[in-house]
Amino acid sequence: MPRSQKALPPTDQVPLYLHVRHEILRHLAHGRWSVYEALPNELDLAAEFQVSIGTLRKAVDKLVGEHILSRHQGLGTFIKAHSKERFFRHFFHLIDSDGQKSPPHRQLIDFADIADEPRANEALRLPENRPLIRIRNALLIDQQIIEIYDAYIDRQRVTGMSRPLLEKNEGSLYQFYQEQFNMHVVRTTERLMADLASAEDAGLLRLKAGQPVLRIERTALSFDDEPVEFRISRVNTQNYAYLNNARANSSLG
Repeated sequence: MPRSQKALPPTDQVPLYLHVRHEILRHLAHGRWSVYEALPNELDLAAEFQVSIGTLRKAVDKLVGEHILSRHQGLGTFIKAHSKERFFRHFFHLIDSDGQKSPPHRQLIDFADIADEPRANEALRLPENRPLIRIRNALLIDQQIIEIYDAYIDRQRVTGMSRPLLEKNEGSLYQFYQEQFNMHVVRTTERLMADLASAEDAGLLRLKAGQPVLRIERTALSFDDEPVEFRISRVNTQNYAYLNNARANSSLG
């Protein structure tokens, strides 16, 4: 952001630090900083936004509390990085019959460029017939597939994404998006419903075609709640249940 930026407008309706928070989010959304690049120090940011250091720190504190930024003593403030551990803690919600959660292993089933998927295009706020990438993965626990999902992404957002590149990724899929394409998942929204297993899904999930499965439609949101991935999961609930203890409408760490 240039130093000549105008001071943020005062308002009686919204505290000034929330305006600063919004401006930081706007610059994050436009890719001003990458995941392992420190933001400018707080004195410089305060001068840039023409606010007091206290106001700037309050805005940054809120973003840290929302798990959008993270502070590292002696190093600075960074975009919160994704990892396998972060995915397991905050984005994986299946527990076994004893109420225990075990880390799943991800297995790539298919990678395809597709012309259109109406439900995905709608969720991603894309025009009809906008080219998408579909990533089909299985999640396994104890070598048994418990979940299959199709993840849809706007092809234009991830130029250069390919199956060989994806196969090299050993982290979470959200980590792959973040590190390779500067595409950040801040939080997700989910819609759960009952469904019936297709013949293809049934074979992978060790069910019979037509048996019930849990269907989860998840939209992954970036800064300013921009949708960046739409995912449809099918879960074998014979030995697993869904449990999400996250606070409603909160960003996840």
